[in-house]
Amino acid sequence: MTNHIKINLDDGFELNINKAGSGPNLIIQHGWTGSTSDWKPIIDELSQHFTCYYWDVRTYYQENVTIDRLATDIQNLIDQEDLTDVTLVGHSMGALISWEYINLFGCDKLKLLVIIDQTPKIITDNSWQLGLYRNYPHEDNVIFEQNLEDNFAHAVFDLILNGQEMSEEERDLIRNSNFMQDRTERLKDFNPKAWTDTWKSLSRKDFRNVLGNITVPVYLAYGDKSNFYGIDIANYVKENTPNAKLHIYPGSGHHPHMDYKDDFVAKVVEYAELDS
Repeated sequence: MTNHIKINLDDGFELNINKAGSGPNLIIQHGWTGSTSDWKPIIDELSQHFTCYYWDVRTYYQENVTIDRLATDIQNLIDQEDLTDVTLVGHSMGALISWEYINLFGCDKLKLLVIIDQTPKIITDNSWQLGLYRNYPHEDNVIFEQNLEDNFAHAVFDLILNGQEMSEEERDLIRNSNFMQDRTERLKDFNPKAWTDTWKSLSRKDFRNVLGNITVPVYLAYGDKSNFYGIDIANYVKENTPNAKLHIYPGSGHHPHMDYKDDFVAKVVEYAELDS
């Protein structure tokens, strides 16, 4: 059963939060242009073990929303609900929000961090090649941001379809997938400026120095066929994060938690030291 609670945040915004299940606390942060509705099959399983808190980020409702603000929203929830021993789960942008949370507030309220298919620094340069596509310089990002302003939906699809090492046949499969059809309908209702604002914030973040400051266990879930990242990026995150366990999911792309739902849920339960 899902309940709905309202949290008055420290900047006056009222956030609607879904709460499902019982047990230790778990917070979910979805990806850029994603939604908690994408997580429903997983939440149905996780809520058998955890009290799950999840919501659509405020970019759905406001412009000028930064990653720092989204991380602060988590802390506001934790403070107002007096949550402890939290399992914090972040996919894609949600992983960046989770790293920013730790950067701002530390790990005192956390028990486990779950990071799904994300690099700590999206923009590449001469000294950093493990960002988006393994080749995404600042100049490309400026062009992408302009494309978002010119034709938001088209630019979002280009971001997905221009992935590394993707054949035209694979692109056609994605174009015709239920995921793309659902995303096409969803994007019609988006505020392009709001989502571009958040992209501008997340794309300029660099969390490499945060990884070594994480003091709780970390479960890393990456797909070996990710069109955005890849095994070398996953290995970098593992090697630079204390007490991290990395699982590379064969044949999976940017959504290993969905492709391997049962295994993903089982590992979250295991690493949170719960009886399954």
